Amino acid sequence: MYTHTRTRAHTHTQAVWHNFMEAGLCLHGTTVASPCQRLTFESLEQACRVTGARLHAYFSPCARTVQHSDLCGVQVPRAVPLPERDWLYAGALAAASAHHLAAHTQLLPLPSVFHSHLPADSQARGLAWSPRVVCTANFVHAVVVQDALLAVGGGPTAGGEYLRSVGSLLLFPADRTACLVSDREADALLCAAWKAAATPAAAAASAKAGPILVPLCHAQQAYNSNGQRTLLATRLQAGVAMQATFPWPAFAELLVHLQLFDGGATYGMEGAGGEAMRAVLHALVCGKRSAVEELVGMRGKMPYLPRSHLEQAAGDAN
Repeated sequence: MYTHTRTRAHTHTQAVWHNFMEAGLCLHGTTVASPCQRLTFESLEQACRVTGARLHAYFSPCARTVQHSDLCGVQVPRAVPLPERDWLYAGALAAASAHHLAAHTQLLPLPSVFHSHLPADSQARGLAWSPRVVCTANFVHAVVVQDALLAVGGGPTAGGEYLRSVGSLLLFPADRTACLVSDREADALLCAAWKAAATPAAAAASAKAGPILVPLCHAQQAYNSNGQRTLLATRLQAGVAMQATFPWPAFAELLVHLQLFDGGATYGMEGAGGEAMRAVLHALVCGKRSAVEELVGMRGKMPYLPRSHLEQAAGDAN
């Protein structure tokens, strides 16, 4: 067991401190420092002693309440990493669908993966995930929890604390499905693709629509630019970098679901296809603010939620 501290209103505390700094740091009419000057905690404490003021007097009662009542110690159950199981990675190079990978490795649908990491009374169970996204067993089973204790204060289960973040994924243009893979599997798939590219049949295979391997962040960038800025995307069947011919607009729904599953709060609303992505996000989280806050908190990205695309979509009444 080990204990760490969480601040659920960390953003509010930061805002209070920022306002205090911009106020000119005046103590009883004496300016200690301007906002442009570098101010250390020691210099501020010295200034407080000189003027006879106490440090906590600068914070509003609301901020002091946040400091004392919103900090809670959470005991996270101990976990040990699980070794990954190898499978026939070359079998994924010519697959036409993510579901075809079931012939080589165990696949788990995203809805069941997410729900299995939540307590029975979780508000996040109300989120409807796309059935066209699957995960490999290596992606899901990253650790084994040695203690089944729940987090203190109604937090997520132990599995939710160790849910793997989204890194690389396989996108299948034939049926618009996706498969989440671990970092180790992504490296192995690249090796298999490069070996296959050295064969004479690679030239013929390059003309076929096979899956591509791409990090989630670069898939989002490629979608926003309609394929004009496609980085680190590899067509596995040919072992070469992707061109701008991939049907990125067709993957708006999947990309929103994947970003939300990863706890993302900012979406590509300004680029090409922004309206389609906004519509998908609105349909997914509209009126489900509590579920969104639980998910983002479980992913450790709560500071990014205020005034974000996700908060706006979740707070809409209809």
